[in-house]
Amino acid sequence: MKEIGGYFELELNNTGSFHSSVIAVNSGRNAFEMILTVRGYKKVFLPFFFCDVLLEPLKKLELEVGYYDLQDNWLPEFDFQQLNSDSCLLYINYFGINLNNCQYLASISEQICFDFSQAFFDQPIRTHDTFYSPRKFFGVPDGGYVFLKDSKTFFKDIEDDNSTYRTSHLFLRMEKGASSGYHDFLTHEEQLKNCPMRKMSKSTIAILNNIDYSNVMKKRKKNFDFLKDKLGKSNKIVASRETNQAPMNYPYLIANINLKQFLIRNRIYVPTFWPNVLNNAPKNSYSFFLATFLNCLPVDQRYDLNDMDYVFSKIDSL
Repeated sequence: MKEIGGYFELELNNTGSFHSSVIAVNSGRNAFEMILTVRGYKKVFLPFFFCDVLLEPLKKLELEVGYYDLQDNWLPEFDFQQLNSDSCLLYINYFGINLNNCQYLASISEQICFDFSQAFFDQPIRTHDTFYSPRKFFGVPDGGYVFLKDSKTFFKDIEDDNSTYRTSHLFLRMEKGASSGYHDFLTHEEQLKNCPMRKMSKSTIAILNNIDYSNVMKKRKKNFDFLKDKLGKSNKIVASRETNQAPMNYPYLIANINLKQFLIRNRIYVPTFWPNVLNNAPKNSYSFFLATFLNCLPVDQRYDLNDMDYVFSKIDSL
């Protein structure tokens, strides 16, 4: 029965989802699990350079895991003859600027699964399974999207998730700043570990349907291009975007092990992609080198060119 009266709810616009033909679930790792379950893979090859939360569905499904290193053009160093109908290779669209590599890989093997967690604004390659994690781009408590390459439906009857107890860090950041909400953020990250697969919560859907995606893309593009113009010559990798790409961040690789902590001390919060790589990847691998020296600079919609100039000025001062 419809409720009438009572206290007011949050009033949000409903401008619609950015992606169509996707299944909305409660996390990126559960989106990955859906693909693995639908396809019935027995073995998955992962890059050394990856976030270890992706191991959760593999352990849950008791799948065999293999690893590969990256080349300096971000393509896998891998013998694709190892793949068969029971296995797949997971490739990450790193930073949202590696769609060309994804398209190339799709052309040489059907047994590729794409992780677009860092590439929210890239459309899926429609011949291959793809998953997204909106949480990497927007202030939502959880959520993931799955694109399946065929018309298979899956888990129609699973229940909705409830995000009520995963939102405090978002409001604390709004009221008091990032540092105030960081403890709650870590708590909510723990709550997402091994969380059962459910449909995306109504509150997460509402937030995602309220985003001005066009404006977000415009800001990310401008910020990325500014840093590329200022830092491109000293960057040890070629970090450039295609016209329609709105990247997750600007990847700046320079052999200065002190830069990341210097930026953090100046309240420019640069994440490590990813701490687990330093423990798992061979020390002479390109992946280990990336995890040690890569600085993923923020370019998101919260910031403008003045902020980007501040970031550049701090880097330039070293």
